[in-house]
Amino acid sequence: MKRYPLKLALCSALLSCAASPVLAQDVITETLGAATAFDAGALTSDDISLPSSLWQNTSSARAVSLLAGAPSRSDDPIIRAMVRAAILSPGVPPTGDREAFEAARLEAVMGLSDKKALDTFLSRNPALGQTPAARVDLALSSGDWQAACGVSDEITEGRAAPQWARLRAVCHVLRDELPAAELTQDLLQSSGYQDRSYDALLSIMVGSRRAAPPHSAEDDNLIRFMRSHISGQSGKSVALDPAAAKDARITAVWENLTELTESELTAIMSDLAFDEADIAGSSSFDLATAMAKPGPQGTAQLYQLARSGNAKAMAELSERSGGKATQLMDVMTDAVSAMPVDQQAKANLKLFAHAAVARRDLGALQGLYNAVEPGSEKQARIALAADALGNGYSGGALGKDIDARLQSSGLAIHRARRDASLALALGAQLSDAAVIALKDQSFSDGRTVSGGDRVVIWSAANNGSLAELTLLVAEALNGPKLDTDSLAFLVATLSASGQAEFAGQIAARDFLDGL
Repeated sequence: MKRYPLKLALCSALLSCAASPVLAQDVITETLGAATAFDAGALTSDDISLPSSLWQNTSSARAVSLLAGAPSRSDDPIIRAMVRAAILSPGVPPTGDREAFEAARLEAVMGLSDKKALDTFLSRNPALGQTPAARVDLALSSGDWQAACGVSDEITEGRAAPQWARLRAVCHVLRDELPAAELTQDLLQSSGYQDRSYDALLSIMVGSRRAAPPHSAEDDNLIRFMRSHISGQSGKSVALDPAAAKDARITAVWENLTELTESELTAIMSDLAFDEADIAGSSSFDLATAMAKPGPQGTAQLYQLARSGNAKAMAELSERSGGKATQLMDVMTDAVSAMPVDQQAKANLKLFAHAAVARRDLGALQGLYNAVEPGSEKQARIALAADALGNGYSGGALGKDIDARLQSSGLAIHRARRDASLALALGAQLSDAAVIALKDQSFSDGRTVSGGDRVVIWSAANNGSLAELTLLVAEALNGPKLDTDSLAFLVATLSASGQAEFAGQIAARDFLDGL
């Protein structure tokens, strides 16, 4: 819609006012209202950001609940990216209890296990790290129980509250004050406080129990600290400890990969790449010798080769990662993106294609497309993923490839129906042939998002509550493979809500599963 006449009229009015003599006017003064609250973020240039209205129509209580249950430690890089977007994007906070929201947000940031993000967040929100509860959480997250207990000692008001009593009992144990610890635990239980994980872990610490309860997504910083203390050291500390056994270090690397920076991982692998008998720097190795060594040394040598750009070494290293290939590629993203795409395609096409989708590298996908046999099924699947990542389905045709496969039978038609549903969710137009092939079909081929969860997700989308929507979808994705209908619903809802990048990533990754 053109607005030039209105703009000209406004300009004419302003000019006529400027040309008129200044007249005496009554000046009306009013008191300014309070400025709208705005929370600073801590995103990097590689992150997807949500708009500043991300908590629109979301209450503080709802936001606190969502942040507490966010799958921030997921092995899935897309889920972690969605959680980061909701937690670290700057914007207007939800309505209601600001203090409770800020405390929950800080704990969620700590839950990302990203020290750089935490430092940036605290530098931009310095007041958040000054409350007693925040100081305790920050101390526990770094393993500094003395500092946490020092804060606990200072508490006078509300000292009997479970938040402080449970910490105080742990401090008593760590200070060898066992009678005081048992008394505090009795007082907690008599007050009605119940937490089976906490009680079990405290019992282990005082020596009356051996088996630790299973890990839970609801574990808070105190529970995580107690688990770490019982095991002797945190897994990351074992990985970084030059004095620890090499087998233990490499195991700790794979178990704590998302908490290690690339520089930390490089330092660990440099330690492990040479035997004690070697003179550092004097021993050489190549891909064949590294692959012939199945233990920590060979694995560390593969890392060194991969870091220097060897795609075959990267593929073999991923095989040794114990199911952590996606996280490994995420940590080593700079090295991976620099590897020649033809070498990537030969070494492990599916591995490198998934890595390209995880880092939203459309150019790498297009390079892999050109590196495989023209007209092959592999090339067709990469094309589907590239279109999804590049927003190529919005308003476009479904595509001859999917249309043709919808007329097939057996397993091929099941994949074609899933492809068609995802393309439609991204905005593609169905052909007449596709409508006939899809009509009256059911898609019970995986885990289902319940009807109630769909209502809640759609409500968040309808209200423009993008942080809430993002966290809900991340939670729904966190688990076994979703059925076609459920996945298409999530992709369509994200796409319709303006989150095309996440929608495209999710669909692109699913397209690649057919490689």
